[in-house]
Amino acid sequence: MFARRVLMPLALLLGICTSSQPSSVRADEPVSEPAPLPASATTDHAAALTAAPPPPEAAVIPAPTASEPPLAPQPLPGIAPDEHGATPPALPPASATATVPATPGEVAPPQAGPTNEAVEVAPRKKREPMNSYAFGLKIGVARVGTGTVSNPTYVKGAATLPPDQLAKYGLVDSGGCDPIDKTCHTAARRGFHLAVPIQIGGSGVGFQVEPFLTIASAGNAYGVYMGPTFQFHVADPVYVGFGLGLQAAWVKSDPWKYAGDVYGRIPLNATYYVTDGLGLVVEFGFGAGASAYIGEVKDIINPTTGNRIARKSDVTFGFGKIWDLSFGVRFP
Repeated sequence: MFARRVLMPLALLLGICTSSQPSSVRADEPVSEPAPLPASATTDHAAALTAAPPPPEAAVIPAPTASEPPLAPQPLPGIAPDEHGATPPALPPASATATVPATPGEVAPPQAGPTNEAVEVAPRKKREPMNSYAFGLKIGVARVGTGTVSNPTYVKGAATLPPDQLAKYGLVDSGGCDPIDKTCHTAARRGFHLAVPIQIGGSGVGFQVEPFLTIASAGNAYGVYMGPTFQFHVADPVYVGFGLGLQAAWVKSDPWKYAGDVYGRIPLNATYYVTDGLGLVVEFGFGAGASAYIGEVKDIINPTTGNRIARKSDVTFGFGKIWDLSFGVRFP
């Protein structure tokens, strides 16, 4: 009786401990299939799923089971796997890169994507500093040489007349070109030269108008030079050129009432641009032409009787050469 009371609780305790431990199953032992559910249970379960589907946030995606192998990657259309069975990576979405459809057996050509390379911009052509319109200022020295010409009114026998006869006809100390003079001549002039050139047209062919003033002891000249110009761009800041024009001036010289010059002139110049708007100019000009002088109208008095016998003006003229050298500035 005592053994029964003691051994029974021990047996119950031992059974409870044994049932709480997990049962070990060997790998080589087959796993028994679960018993199939009754048809009624399956039907009830499907009806329950159809009637009350779980909310989207509560949906559980079942994990693949051991009996379901993972899906193999599908090869791209028209591209066969390599010898190791690997396939190229999938192309990006159409919204990211534009693709060209490939025919079977062809590989799609690579598409040009965005690039960070700088776009090369053609350099802008630099504007020439010599503008189409310009003006300047030049100072220097100018000379008009002595003009001589054969006297067309020369009378060979007039020079042999006695002094009273020469005075009678106004041929003494006249200063003009009289019949007793074999040649006519004009006095030379040299002095300070000031000019204001106005240029129309820059590099290449242009035209220049240049008012000028020459101050000399033998007389002052007020004139203008006009003619075409030809400028050549020989270096970045340097131009050389020449011209061919006509120079005319009105001359104020005592005791002559009227006087003037008409000369052809060829200027040679060089321009160096310190900045785009300022150039330094040196110019040398030379030419040839004629000068003419006309004196005041005066009476010819007979020295014997004192009566006026004629009225005339002393006239002289001649052909000579000119040159000038000046330095200045040009804008622009």
